[in-house]
Parts: sequence; C-alpha cells; structure tokens
Amino acid sequence: MTFAPQKITTQFWQLAILGLALSLAPQALALNFTTPWAQCANVTVAWTAGGVAPYELLLVPVGHLTPETRTIINYQNITPSTSSSPSGALNNTNLVYEFSFPLTFPAGSEFVAVLSDSKYGPGSGGTSQILVVLDSQDTSCLNTEQVKPAFYFYLDTPTPSQCTPWQISWPQTIDEVTSNNTSPSSGSTALFDGMSLWAIVPGVTTFAVPLPSPPTALSSSSDPVLDYTSWTVDLAHNTELMLVAGYTPQKGIINARGKGGSTDVMIVGNGTDGSACLSTDPPKTTLFPTAAGTSTSTGAGASGTSSSGGGSPNGTNGSGAATRRRTLPFSSLSLSSSLSPIIGIFMTGSLGVLLLLSSF
Repeated sequence: MTFAPQKITTQFWQLAILGLALSLAPQALALNFTTPWAQCANVTVAWTAGGVAPYELLLVPVGHLTPETRTIINYQNITPSTSSSPSGALNNTNLVYEFSFPLTFPAGSEFVAVLSDSKYGPGSGGTSQILVVLDSQDTSCLNTEQVKPAFYFYLDTPTPSQCTPWQISWPQTIDEVTSNNTSPSSGSTALFDGMSLWAIVPGVTTFAVPLPSPPTALSSSSDPVLDYTSWTVDLAHNTELMLVAGYTPQKGIINARGKGGSTDVMIVGNGTDGSACLSTDPPKTTLFPTAAGTSTSTGAGASGTSSSGGGSPNGTNGSGAATRRRTLPFSSLSLSSSLSPIIGIFMTGSLGVLLLLSSF
C-alpha cells in the first residue's frame, strides 16, 4: 500500500541583514528574523498576523558535529501574548506577532526553521533556507556533552527516489505511549498521539508524511518490533529533503516533535517509476491566510554558498546520503563549515536515524 502525502506548502522568509532586509521573494513574507541568529543570542522572529494560534516553531540542526551536542528545538503553544504580541506592521497594513528564544546552536553550524499554526498544519507559516549560526562571544548556552535520541527511526534505503515507495519504520512502542506507561487499552489518557513524521524541503515547504491509521506492523519478530509506512515520494529528483521524527504531542507537551531524530539533507534520486506521481503545477509556497489574504510565491530559492557531503551525486551510494546545501549566512561574510557525510548512523541533536539496510 502506498500513501500520497498531503502537502501544506509554505513561503520563503525574509532575512534581516544588519538592519537591512534581504528579500528572498518579491511578495510579502509571513516570517522574518528581526535579530541576528547568533550563538547564545536571544533571537526574535516575527510573522504577519494570521493563521490560528497557538503556533509552533521547530528548529532543526543540519549536518553533523563531533561530538554531536545539539538537540532539535521545538517551541509549542506560542500565543500572541506577552512573549508574542502584535507590535507593528510589516507593510503598514498587517500587524505582526513576535516570539523570542535563545539560540543554543554553536557558531558555524547550520539549521532550518519551520513555523506552523494549529489549523493549517506543518510549515503553514514558513520554512527557512538553511541558515548559518553567527559567531558571538557568549558560550554560556552551549551544551558540551554528547547527546542521543529518545528513539530511532529506520530507512530501508539511504535516500529517497522520485515516485518510488520508501519504507520508513519506527518502534511500535511509540504508538503505545501513554501517561502512565500502560497500554492504550487501559483507558489512560495519552500524553502523545503516536508517531510524528515531517518532511522538510529547505526554503520551500514542510508537510506531514502520511502514516497508516491504525499503525501497521512491519514484523512481529523484529527487535524492536516496528510499525512502518511506505511513502511514494512525490518529489522531483534533485529536491533537497530532510525528515524529522517525534511524538505527536497532546496536552501541550513541549519539545515532542523532534524526539525521534532527523536526517541530514538528502537529494531525491531519479527513481525507476517515472513521474506520474508528480503534480503538474510547479512547487509553490503558500502561507496561512493573513489580514491581507494569502501570499504565494514560486519555489525558486535565493542563491547562497553551497557545499557537498559524501555519497554519489544522485544520493544512491550505500555508504551514505549525498547532500547539497544552499546556506544563507546573516551577512556577506559567510561562516562556512565542513560537514560530515552520513555513514550508517546519523545523529542530529538528541535525535537520530538508522539506515535499515536489510529486511526483517
């Protein structure tokens, strides 16, 4: 069985460069960084008032550090109140909301930011390009200890291919988590609502990968016992893609979205199943409605520096996943970084993904 993802498209963000806005698209944008995204800085983002509160901001590290000390950051239940309130206008028409947070990623590392609301879903407020963390003298926020994920998810091949089913699996226990660690049949109220799996196309879109309901077991003899989905990847070859796994949060649980790991940036391969699964419309980024209506733009991103990781150009090398990054520094003096390829296990923050190269 295959599942076609229901995409909720997003729009490019504006990046403020030392007080001057660098526009990524000609249309008005939903989300802006209004302060530099520097190491240990208190960073402020703003977006055009729209969508339905509460909002959610997901910050996903890109690349790999040795040791890996970063965690995926997930701010949930953001409401237009004290920390996020109407404070002005982006274009003298639309009020904006603001939210400030400490950026705990080290200088020179990279990340992607995703804003969502409670009605229109993943990425409905914008998906950023890959951003390079700026340097600062403040190191007080940085973790120095190796981190590991709460659980792993598994890929049957290192990289996806256009219009080809891609098997993604995770521990069955993730679909059974409850408030008192008993089975769902006991009638207890769940803290989480099963698996959460988001696909991020940096600078373009974020959407939920469709998961079977009820969950489908891969094999009862595996250790651990796994549930799985088989997603027909309806993304064109050469598309950049990241996966982020976690728990689907209930009751306002904080930082649940990324507990299961993330991949590095992968490149969608050509595949052997043609292009019938692809939409005939060019990729667009669509935001939740604002006071001035809905803004859209084409999927073409701004240019920036780029680097390559390990693997073959089409991302099919079994030794790792090919990566291609378009990084956007805060100023023209880009902070470049040498990023390791994926070899077997890839860790991002407290999260990770294993490549499942044999079937059960």
